[in-house]
Amino acid sequence: MFRINFRKALIFLGNRKISQIAASEPICPSIQTSIPGPISIRMKNEMEIVHTAAVSRPSQGLWPRSDFIELIRNSIMAVAPKGMTGVQIMQCGSTSNENALKCAFIRYQALKRNGKPPTSEDLESCMDQKIPGTPNLCVLSFRGGLHGRTLGMLSITRSKAIHKLDFPAFNWPVANFPRYRYPLEENMAYNKDQDEKCLYEVTF
Repeated sequence: MFRINFRKALIFLGNRKISQIAASEPICPSIQTSIPGPISIRMKNEMEIVHTAAVSRPSQGLWPRSDFIELIRNSIMAVAPKGMTGVQIMQCGSTSNENALKCAFIRYQALKRNGKPPTSEDLESCMDQKIPGTPNLCVLSFRGGLHGRTLGMLSITRSKAIHKLDFPAFNWPVANFPRYRYPLEENMAYNKDQDEKCLYEVTF
């Protein structure tokens, strides 16, 4: 019988293969020095528990801990902006952006329906990706922006061609974003011209 030593295989993948294909972009903040002091160490350990228990597990569809709601309320919601009454935990930045756009679309359509539930025509037509169930909405993005590499986010990501190549995408508009020169006080005329040109592009 052919057997695989998974421990050796994982070590090999971790030390050799993955290091060869690792992207140049960091995937997360990295602490290169030790944490000074017992209080700081304890706080770091507590935050790691929050990240693992409150973010990673539930966002992947696994069973959250029994005090999940209380944990979110005492951590993320404790520092939420004024007026924010809820939060949705997602897997990563890309899925967070995906969910944000979906929430915006849902809210926009709900307002158009004056709060009424979707009609049978809405429900039937969306299954064939036709109006009115699949509305003709769009998102304006800016050149140079990186919002993620999931299929939906690639429609508004405009950073590198290799990220978008060969994938179908929504035919959504794109505009230039002002590229200021610094110091600001020495480049006021140039920066004002940048503003005017970019605003003109998005004037419908």
